[in-house]
Amino acid sequence: MPDPAPPDRERRHRLFLVGVAVLGLVSLWLSEIALFAAFLTFLTWVSLPELSASQRRRWLWALGAVALVCTLGLMRFVSQYALLGMTNASRRSADKEIVSRLRELLFAQDYAREHALVDPDADGIGSALALPALTGSAPLRPKRSDRIELLDRRYAHLRETREGPASALNGYLFMVCLPTAGGWSAAAEARVDEERAEREFVALAWPDGEGTSNGAVFFIDASERILEFANKNDHGLVFSGVKAPPSCDVVARGAYSFVAWQGKAARDSLPGAP
Repeated sequence: MPDPAPPDRERRHRLFLVGVAVLGLVSLWLSEIALFAAFLTFLTWVSLPELSASQRRRWLWALGAVALVCTLGLMRFVSQYALLGMTNASRRSADKEIVSRLRELLFAQDYAREHALVDPDADGIGSALALPALTGSAPLRPKRSDRIELLDRRYAHLRETREGPASALNGYLFMVCLPTAGGWSAAAEARVDEERAEREFVALAWPDGEGTSNGAVFFIDASERILEFANKNDHGLVFSGVKAPPSCDVVARGAYSFVAWQGKAARDSLPGAP
């Protein structure tokens, strides 16, 4: 049987263990120190002096209790920071996917503009197209029969909102708005201001329901100005699903705090501009 540790040495270890136990208890509220407390608990265990069997059992019970407290603190740390970081990263990835879909709408409009698919004044600069026309599910303009599919077929899953049709993709709704004599419209049958539509269109993306990405609303225009709005109030989401879409002029009205997405600046000129 090993010789008992000198009283002063055991006393120092006991005081050290008490300090570690206090740190462990504090880590239940301040989880940032839980990892440090757990490391000190391990150092206490590996540096135990030679003890009698009864002393060693008491020490192991004490160390086990402290280790349990540190484990609880570590669990809080993981839930507060590690899992939160993973969740935020997942949301950022989902937001990038939504913005990529808006850019696809922009690229389709650029193609329509450059190839003058709709060009009433025959100046070689095409006007922007409504969403059903971009998907090929409707003519390029009312009273015309020609169709062209500029978007992936996933966008052809259209749902009606009070503003006009919207594509349902991965938990989000995407809508294209064109300038009219009276403002803006997403309706396929709207009378488009063709001159303004050579330079202007907007597209919006908003959640189809609660729990989608971070619930933000995203906006893009012909100059690739990309904005986002947190879309939250005391009652939940401001804009959600087909029954509560944002209006086409939601950014222009200035009633909501839209900010530049990731500091993205608009491009200087439109493709195909003279």
